[in-house]
Order: sequence, then structure tokens, then C-alpha cells
Amino acid sequence: MIKWWRRISFKLFFAIFGLLLVIMGAIFASMYRLLPDYQYRQELDRNYEILENFITGLEGLSTEDVQTELSIFYGSTNVKFIIVNEDGLLLFPFVRRNSKPDASVLNELGIGTLQARADNYTHVRMIELNGEKYSITYSIPVVAKDRIRQMLLVFLFYSFIVSSILAAVGAWILARRITGPVIEINETANKMEQLDFSASLPQQRKDELGQLSKNLNSMSKSVETNLVKLNSANEQLQVDAQILKYEEAKRSELSAVISHELKTPIAAVMGQLEAMSLNIGPYADRDKYLKESYVIMEEMQKLAEDVLEIAKVNYVDLQDNLQTLNLSELVEQIVQRQRQFFSSSIQTFLDIQKDLIIDTQQILFSKALENIISNAYQYCLENGHVTVSLKENAAGIEIMVFNTAKPISDESLERVFEAFYRVDKSRNRKSGGTGLGLYIVANNFEKLGVQFEMTNERTGIQFVIKLPPRKIKRPSSS
Repeated sequence: MIKWWRRISFKLFFAIFGLLLVIMGAIFASMYRLLPDYQYRQELDRNYEILENFITGLEGLSTEDVQTELSIFYGSTNVKFIIVNEDGLLLFPFVRRNSKPDASVLNELGIGTLQARADNYTHVRMIELNGEKYSITYSIPVVAKDRIRQMLLVFLFYSFIVSSILAAVGAWILARRITGPVIEINETANKMEQLDFSASLPQQRKDELGQLSKNLNSMSKSVETNLVKLNSANEQLQVDAQILKYEEAKRSELSAVISHELKTPIAAVMGQLEAMSLNIGPYADRDKYLKESYVIMEEMQKLAEDVLEIAKVNYVDLQDNLQTLNLSELVEQIVQRQRQFFSSSIQTFLDIQKDLIIDTQQILFSKALENIISNAYQYCLENGHVTVSLKENAAGIEIMVFNTAKPISDESLERVFEAFYRVDKSRNRKSGGTGLGLYIVANNFEKLGVQFEMTNERTGIQFVIKLPPRKIKRPSSS
């Protein structure tokens, strides 16, 4: 949080207000210094011009007319006149012909001696009246400069207070007007720093601040979009990492289980061969135990083939190996092939919708489907039946494989897709195979993204495969 005295609005306000105070101080000081002189000179020049024009108009008049004009002018203004002839006798103010303008005479007339003071201006000039020269002295009353300065000082004092208040208000409004967008931009940038992109700056201004707001809005949207993409990519990486971790764990587990599964048959074959080579006890009957050893090796061959099938999943590129399959024909072919290997007492019922087409990876899908149908026959009860159904509905394509069989416990149903897990606790391969059939099914279908489930029904076991509707690319109309 920025302290108030460090805010840009306060700094700008202080700068503007200080500048206005300096300017007002300079203006008021200039007024105090120059205005009295200017006012004094203006008033004096104006009165001087009027008097000079008036006095010039007196020339050529008789003394009586001059006295009359001066009496009228004197009565309407505050200007004082003294006119004397060359002998020093007064013509105006009129007293008597031989009177001279001494102090007593002037005081009696209420004029007093004309002297140059701060509040008047005295001037003497010559004038000719009826061929006789006279000296005319006049005094113009003016406001003294000191008096003007005193009045002006009071006026400027109150004016400075009012102007300072107005300057402070104006400086604050101006500072807020200028710094408002900057503060808003700063607040928005702080939100962006906290990864909050909800705020948007107004773009009505046409100056540099408006352009900056526009650029920040664009940058905010771009950063938000890229951040969403980055988060999505990060989430995908985490998912991929979890998948890789899961697959690596599965491979490690599978490798350990395969090693364990291979040890027993290898040890059995080696023991039989060694006993036969030494003619120990019953192993002297080589034909019998050679045949058993051969059977064990056949089972190991099947196990190796299943392991190779599992390994194929990691090397198949689904995008480059998608194929269009006639699912109806594929199901019929697998059923016909598998029913030949099992007891003729098992009945087969087919409900196949014709010409259903899918796009998938043929090797993985066919192997998984064949294992399911093969399991259905292998674990079907004597005189039971296997039913294979293939239908298309609004949700997509559904394959159902049912066989008459004993129910499987809930615990076994959850684990039948694990490697080498057998419902038969004796783990006898003659009744349970290699234990990799359903593991291959789950592995292949997970790779292909196919939904499947295995459930107990009233009279047997049912396996359901659900495929999405096929996405057909239709040619665009020209």
C-alpha cells in the first residue's frame, strides 16, 4: 500500500498548487509594485490633458470672461487656480485689482498656498489674455501613491486567500483528472500480477493513455488466453505423466509376474529332463515325461505369444493405423473360428445386424474381441450356450457376448482383468489358460478408448462392449 504523501496524485497536486502560488505571488507583487505608479500617472495625464485644453481655450478671452469660466470650472471640479499678471496682481481668484497672492489673502479665500504635495500635482505656465501675459498656476488633486498601495495591499491580501483556495481546488481536480487513468492502469496491472484478468480499462481517450489502456487490455486477454492454454497443457502433462507412471508400474508389475510365471514351468521341464537323463525312478519312462515336457513348452509358447501381444500395444500408432472394418463380418468370422475348437455340445446363437462399419485399429480390436469370444466358449458349461449379439442404437454400437457359466464373485469380477489372475484358485492352466487373456482385452480397449464391462447374469456371464457412432465425413456440396 503506497502512503498518501507518496502517491502520484498528491505529488502532482503539490507541484501544480505550488506553481500556481508562485505565479499568483509574482502577479500580485508586480501589481503592488507597479499599479500605484501606473494609476497615479494615468489619473494625472488625464487631468493634465483636460486642464491644458481648458486653459488653451481661455486665450483670447477678456479677463471678465476668464474669471467667469474659471468660476464655473472651479465650481465643478476640485482643481485650484491662481492667475497673476506680470506685476503680481491677482486675476483669479478675484479679490481686488491691486491684490497680490500673499498667504493672508489666499487663506482668506480658502485656497491656501499652492504647494506640490503627494496628493496633488502643481503646474505653472504662461497665458496671454488681451495682449497681456499672465502666469497661471493650477493644482490637480490626485490620490497619493502610498494611499493606493495601502488600499491595494488589503485588496491583494483577500484576493490571494480566495485565489489560493480556488487554486488548491483546481490543482486537485486537475491532478485527479491527469492521474486518475494512471492510477486505474496501475490497479489493473496489479490485478494482472495476481493473475486476475477480470478488470478492463476504458478506451474512450484518444491520447497516449488511451492507447496504453488499449494495449494493456489486449495484453491482458493475450496473457489470459495463453495462461489458460498453459494450464491446459500443464494439466495434460500431469495426466500424461500419471498415465506414463501407471503404465510403467503396470509394465514393472507385469515383468515381475511373467518372471514368476516362467520360473515354475522352466524349473519343471529342467527337473524332468535331468531326471530322465539320469534314469531316476519313474522318469526312466522317457516317452511319458517327454510328452509332459512338450505340453509345458507349448503352454510357455502361448504365454510368450500373449506377452508379445501385450507388447504390441505400446508400439501401435492409432492415428496412422486406423482402418475401416465391417464389424458384422468380423464378429461372424471370430465366432465361426472359435466354435470349432470347443465341444459340440455348446450351442451358439447369433443376432448380428448386417453391415455395421467402424474405424479402429484392426490388430488390437480383433485380438481383444477374439479373446472375449474364446473365453465365452472356454468357460461355458457343458450343454450350455454362447450368445453373441451385435446391434446399433442411438448411443452407438453395442456388442454383447453371453455364456452359460457359474457366477463369479464380486472380488473376482474386480480383478479378472489383472495379469495372471485366475478365478480358479488352483491356477491350473488346463482350466484357466495363461491368465493374460482378459488382461490383453483391458489393455487393448483402454488403448482404443472402448468402453466395456463384465457382469453376472442369472444363468451366466455377460460381456458388453460399447462403441460410439461412427463419424462419417460427408463430401461438401459444391
